[in-house]
Formats: sequence, structure tokens, C-alpha cells
Amino acid sequence: MNQRRVMFLSLCFFGYVMLMAGWWISTRGNPRHLPPVRLQVEPFTGATAEFSTDLVDALRSVPGVEVAPGGAVLSGSVQGTQTVKAIARLTNPVTGKVLWTKEYEASEGQPRPISREVAQDAVQALRVQ
Repeated sequence: MNQRRVMFLSLCFFGYVMLMAGWWISTRGNPRHLPPVRLQVEPFTGATAEFSTDLVDALRSVPGVEVAPGGAVLSGSVQGTQTVKAIARLTNPVTGKVLWTKEYEASEGQPRPISREVAQDAVQALRVQ
């Protein structure tokens, strides 16, 4: 009788260990669930059509981002052709309060366009808040 009890408890313990190991393995490799972000993009003053298209495409390529009305408003301005200066800002659509703003500067031949940096920084700023 005592041997049966030890065997039963050993099986229960083994089952518990296997269950926990399976849970740990299944959650270990999954990327962290990021909160969804909704952005409304307004045309940047002085921006080319290419800049605007790149910006929206960059935002849509970020997981968990929806470009649609009703979200935080991403707007700004772009100046220059050889050396491009851009100012981007996020605004709360309800209160009008500026949530985030950043200035960018790049030369024409830079490998990474400003529009991609704006997209990533804006999404990161919203996720932090």
C-alpha cells in the first residue's frame, strides 16, 4: 500500500513538472505582446508625395499599428531638398495636447529615409505612453 502511494505521488509530481516545462517552453519564444497603436496621419507641410507615401507604408509595416482616423494625430513639416529637415509631432485628437515631438535632419543620400525614422519613433512614443 505504501509503495502505491509513493508511485502515485511520483507520477503526480512528474506530470506537474512536465506541465510547467511545456508552459515555459511555449511562452519563452513568443514575442512580447505589444499594445495596439492607432494613428491618423495628416500631410506634412512641405513634404513630397514620396515622403508621405513612405511614411504611411512604414507605419503599416510595424506590427500592431493601424493607420486610421480616430487615433493620435501624426503631423509635421518638411523643409529643404539637399539637406532635409523635418519636424514630427503626435497630438491627442480629443484634447489637442502635444504628446511627442522630434526634429530630424538628413542629407539627400542617407541610406535610411527620415520617413521610416519618424514612423518608428512615433509608434515607440505612443507605446511608452
